[in-house]
Amino acid sequence: MGEYISDLVSVIMPTYKRADKLKRAIYSVLEQTYDQIELLVVNDNDPGDDYSNRLEELISSIDDNRLYLIHQSKHKNGAAARNAGIKEAKGEYIAFLDDDDTWIKEKLEKQIKKFKSDSEIGLVTTGVYYIYSNEKITYESIPKANGDVSKEILISNCVGGTQAMVKKAILDEVGGFDEKLRALQDYELWIRVCQCTKVATVEEPYLNYFNYRGTNQVSQVTQNYEISFNNISKKHFKLIGGLTCNDKKQRDNATYLLLANKAMRNSDKKRAFKYILKALKTKPSVKTVVYGLMAMFDYKVLLKARKMIKI
Repeated sequence: MGEYISDLVSVIMPTYKRADKLKRAIYSVLEQTYDQIELLVVNDNDPGDDYSNRLEELISSIDDNRLYLIHQSKHKNGAAARNAGIKEAKGEYIAFLDDDDTWIKEKLEKQIKKFKSDSEIGLVTTGVYYIYSNEKITYESIPKANGDVSKEILISNCVGGTQAMVKKAILDEVGGFDEKLRALQDYELWIRVCQCTKVATVEEPYLNYFNYRGTNQVSQVTQNYEISFNNISKKHFKLIGGLTCNDKKQRDNATYLLLANKAMRNSDKKRAFKYILKALKTKPSVKTVVYGLMAMFDYKVLLKARKMIKI
């Protein structure tokens, strides 16, 4: 097990080609009400390129001794960058923030209070504001993960994304992000984490997740999710094999609906309908029917439906 500084939160922020948004993300960390932090910005650009030079200038311009810059030897991916940050982290707790997102000021304070309430809790997640800038739509999503979710996490991602904060001792035990996955690296890590610790949720949104359709965010590529779900199923086949038949149907349904959502986001209606039909066959539900209706329209219609009826 690695050594760490008690009560210190190590915040890992990978960055790649987003100089215009990075400063906003950095200050949302440095201005947290919980100030026992170190912020490790991990440069995932190739050394010596224009962005790396701009990054050096940006970090140097911020006068805060809690801010550090780590360089990768070459461009890899977000998972590799996060793992590089975890390796250098000194904190008892590890938190993650993407370079184009922001935190609300009380996020870390709220999560630390949850950790302190029960020593058996190894992961604390929060709600999220999903902000679709182009469509001018914002809706919130609150995970419901509390206690032992070792089975629930296999059925669907009840933890959420990298808004979760984890004890470093847990990551030392289970390992970091799977760098071979093209997507869903956070979900796959939470599967491993949830097999060995209790989970808690701050049931309010404390992450602003900015979603830019038409950019190079990973969520644009539906095929990456298809491949990653398949690889996760292979990697955790023993755990998944222990689910009941009904649990497996629920898992398939959740998977198909997520893939349908990604396809709709990317304006791939044919693929969206394919997964909606698969979802209907595995476990018919109101949510599946709503997805089917919304798939006939622009993705903005589904976003509005999510905002109104929280599907």
